[in-house]
Parts: sequence; C-alpha cells; structure tokens
Amino acid sequence: MNRRSTIGDQEQLLREQPVAPSVPSTIAGEAKSSLPFPEFNKGTVLPTGGYRFLNRLGHGSFGEVWRAEAPGGVEVAVKVLRGVVGREEARQELEALDLMKRLRHSYLLQVHSFWQSEGQLLMVMDLADGSLRDRLRKHVQAGRPGIPPAELIACLREAAEALDFLHDHQVLHRDVKPDNLLLVGSHVKLGDFGLARVLENRSRSASATSCGTPAYLPPEMWRRKISRHSDQYSLAATYVELRRNQPLFAARKLAELMMDHLERTPDLAPLGPAEQEVLQIALAKEPDQRFPSCLAFVGALERAWAQDQSRPSSPTAEMSSGSPQAAIPTLGNAMLESRRDSPPSGSNQDPVSSSWKVPSGDALPTAWSSSPEEKLLSAGGGGQTNWREGPSKSGFPVLVVLLVGMVAVLGLGGGTATWWFRTHPGQGETEVAPSPQGPLGPTPEVEFYFQQGLDQLQKGKSAEAITAFTRVLALDEQNAVAYNYRGHAYFQEGKEDLARQDFQKAIEKDPTLAGAYNNLGVLYQRKGQQALALENFTAAIRLDARLAAAYYGRGQVFLNQKENQLAVEDFTQAIQLGHAQGQEDASSYEGRALANFRLKKWDEALKDCDQALKLDPHDPTAAALQRNIFRMRKNPSSSPKAGLKP
Repeated sequence: MNRRSTIGDQEQLLREQPVAPSVPSTIAGEAKSSLPFPEFNKGTVLPTGGYRFLNRLGHGSFGEVWRAEAPGGVEVAVKVLRGVVGREEARQELEALDLMKRLRHSYLLQVHSFWQSEGQLLMVMDLADGSLRDRLRKHVQAGRPGIPPAELIACLREAAEALDFLHDHQVLHRDVKPDNLLLVGSHVKLGDFGLARVLENRSRSASATSCGTPAYLPPEMWRRKISRHSDQYSLAATYVELRRNQPLFAARKLAELMMDHLERTPDLAPLGPAEQEVLQIALAKEPDQRFPSCLAFVGALERAWAQDQSRPSSPTAEMSSGSPQAAIPTLGNAMLESRRDSPPSGSNQDPVSSSWKVPSGDALPTAWSSSPEEKLLSAGGGGQTNWREGPSKSGFPVLVVLLVGMVAVLGLGGGTATWWFRTHPGQGETEVAPSPQGPLGPTPEVEFYFQQGLDQLQKGKSAEAITAFTRVLALDEQNAVAYNYRGHAYFQEGKEDLARQDFQKAIEKDPTLAGAYNNLGVLYQRKGQQALALENFTAAIRLDARLAAAYYGRGQVFLNQKENQLAVEDFTQAIQLGHAQGQEDASSYEGRALANFRLKKWDEALKDCDQALKLDPHDPTAAALQRNIFRMRKNPSSSPKAGLKP
C-alpha cells in the first residue's frame, strides 16, 4: 500500500543544526566528514538490497529520507545519514541499530536492515502514513487548539508501551518528539532510531556524545548524561506541544532554551490543574523524581485529565468545579426530589419554578430575588407559590441538593487522594472508584469520610455531612472540594456566613474552582448583594465558559437590575449550552421570556413560555406570564394583571 512517510517531519526531519561546543551535537561525531558523499536521485537503485528510490521525503544537514521500493514491490523508507563511518560513534550507532533490528514490538517502527556505504549509514524502515506533527496541523487547521486529549493520550499510551519495551531491553531512544511518533494505520509507532543508545552501566554516567532535538531534550542530556527516564521527559514535552500547539519552552536561542530546560519551571497553561501536576512530575529536573515508567506517566495523565473533565460544567451543574484538584461529585440517576407549598420560613425570595439536576453535585439553591412582578408571576396571578426543590423534566439546576458520584483530585503528597468515575455500560450509572496506588493514590480514611459526606448530603442530613467533610479537612486541609461541599452543607443548614467562608476558602485553595465562585454568586444573590453576585458569576464564567448555571445565575442578576437585554443574552447562552449537552431547561426559557416581556417582544416571550411549558407542563411561572402576554397583546393599553409591570 502506498503511504506517505514522515520519518521525522519530512522537510524538517534531519534539519537539526550543529550546536555550540558545550552541547552535544546531533548524530555521531562533532564534525562532518570531509569525504564526498554520493548523491541520490529518483530512480537510483542501491547496490545493497536493490532498493529503488521513488521520491525524497525530507532532507537536512546530516542526511535525507527517501520513499523507496524493495525488489518485491513493497514500499519502504530509506534514511541516509552522512559522516558517521570510521568513528567510535558510528560503531556505537551500529550496535544500537543491530539491537533495534532484533527487537520486535507492535508499536515500534520496524528497522529492516542497515549498512555502511561510502561514509554513510543507510537504514531501511517501515513507511508511515504521517506523524503526530501532521495530525496536529490538521486539528489546528480545523480550528482546534491542539490534538484532543482523549485522542492524544491514546496515542501516547502506545508510544509509552514502545518506550518501556526499549527501556526494559536497556535501549534509550533519545529523540522522542512529535515528528518521531508515526501514524501507521490506526496506531502510533515510535520511529527514527538513529540516536538510540544502549543503556549500559558505563553509559549511564558517561558523557552522552549525541543528543536529540533541543526543544525536547531533558536537563540531564544538556549536562551530557543519560537516564532511563530521559525519554519520559521528552514524551511529556511532546504531549504539551501537541495538546496546546505551543512548545514546552518558547525560547528560540539555543543558550536560552538550555537554561529553560535546566532551571526554569514551564508554564503549562491552559491545561487543567491535575493534568499540570502529573506533567510537572514527568518534567522533573532530576530523572529519579519522574514516574517509574512511561506507562505510569501516561496512566496518571489519563486519570488526571478525566478528573479535570469530570468537574461538572454542564448546564445541569448548578455548581461545577473549575479545577481538577477540586473536581466535583456528580449526580447519577439518584437525585433528591421534594416539594413544598411555600418558601422557607423567613425567605423574602420567590423561587423560579424550575428544576435542578446536578451532575456536578455542588450547586446551591438559586432563586430570583423577590420583586412584585416575579412574586405575582410565580403565584400565577394570585395563587400560591409553588416552591420546588426537585428535578423537573427539563433537568436544569436551579435548586441543587446533591449527588452520588464523585470525581476529585485532592492534590499530591501526604493526605491526598484521587477518585474517578467508573461508568457501568448500558446503565448510565457512575460509582466512585479509588485510583491505583502511586503518586496520586488515595488514603482510605480520606476516601471513607468524603464518601460518607456525600452519602449524608444525598439523604438530606447536612449536619452529618458537615461532620464528615470536617474530618476530611482535618486529614487534608488543602482539599478545596471538601471546603466547597461543606459550604454547601452549611448553606442547607441556613448557616450562610459559614457557607460563605468555606466557599472563599475553596477559592483560596484552588483559584480555578469555578463551582465555588458560582456558589458564592448564588449566596450573594440570595442575600440581595447583586453586585457581588454579578462579580462571582462572571468569575465562574471566565473560568468555565461551559457552565450554564453561571450564565443562568448572572441572567437573574441582570433581571433584578432591569438590564433586560443582558439578561436575554445570558439566558440564551444557558439555553444553548443546555441544548448542546442534552439538558434543556425550563427556567432559562422562563427568564428569557420575562426579559423579552419587559422589552415588549411579545412573540419571543410567547415562544419561550411555550418551550418552558413543553419542558414542564406544570410550570406556574410560564403559565402566568403567558396569560399576561395574551392580555397585553389583546389590549396594549392595559396593565399587567395584579400589578405586573412590563
């Protein structure tokens, strides 16, 4: 099958430039041979092996790569390296290649043969379809920031298997980069072994006289040392670049790049906090501080990314975490549902008849502040207010009670723990599962009390939940998630000052926790502090633009401030997010209907009322507003019934 080869990055494959004397040069030797090298052209047939050159795929200072046809018609890649014969380095490279030829692994690009000829080293390898560099370009052209994490991690897992296999056979690749992670069919294969080095005892402490590409070079190799963990650093640097389309370090001068790798901590934004923590381990300056294997690194990375993603930010999450270190539990199928005929004692707020559903599980009750028109609307023009704290068919979170599942990365080090979801196929259920032992391993005591807190919240026993989360915090005082949840429990107990303190503490521990900002917004809105509510809802949106609950909350603030057009925009955003995630919500349609009613956009308001009633046929707010709109359209000079003001 004809396939395009990207052994390396085609035109950039062998374009590594000679470096300063203090840095190891690329490929064996520090000076090019003065011998003339034969030139290859299309149609050239190599005397050894009978390979016929078809077209050149890449070239650089030290050689070139050709697509070639073997005598049997099979297409292969032939890599030609110049200036390596007659030196000790050439002997070492040949030894490494001889070992590579004998090593077989599903995710290693196969080296078929190699030989010396006229001052050159020639290698015959499998032909690939492309590289992860090519894959990155396609995603960027499609408007994405990089290769999607799920796809990228799957690719890195195969590369990690190949690297660990090499390391188990005492071989270090030494040039892991996007160009050398090659696509063959639906798999990734590790290629370009021109720099592979046998990891003998003497070579681990001896000078490394050749190195890989500076942008991916670990600190020890800048110091002319090698370690079995060197490839892991390069793999992590590769992941960062492919994930965000930006290199680990942006320096263009070699001296600056060397100092970056040797001394500076990389900026891993905008990756999630848990993802960053794992990468910082793999990118540790000292090799023995990295993960024990490349697969261990990729496994931890996969869990961390899942934890970041599991922090709910869907329109059904009234509270969502904005950080993997504080990823929030999620409601599965079990949800609390209750109804009351009137608001809680002492409340001067009139709730929106709506629903809550919390995949994030960390949201607080939110309600529109009472104004004459909202009160009359909620009462249906004179009836009793239907105060609801349960999910309607729409499933949008307005009053959130609690959750069953949990995703939490509770930092690294002593007293920390990690959880992630296990989904039961076909059941739509999630359960908490502890992570394996390792750098992100759980402590059973923390896990026990955290789950106990969730269970108590699910049962409506907020006092018991407070006790459980307090025990979690005694074991792990940096646990932003526990502060956020305990704040939720305090809120349910009516202890709003303590709830506020816990939400603020959660933000202090993790400034990226969008759910805590959202919860503060809910709390301030309930207290009538609209400016503070607006500030916190906006912060939540800035941290997590997919958090529909924050748009909904801010839309309520705009309604209270009579900023009706801004309210329409925010409710529209909440509706769109809900629709995209399969969680349409009656309450956002109600809010937008009221804003359009005030703007005298009767048709738009009626459409939203119809949609709200379609989602929840028993919605008194939408029904009351609908009746008022019909009356106003029939008699424009009339006033809203029962004092309703447009």
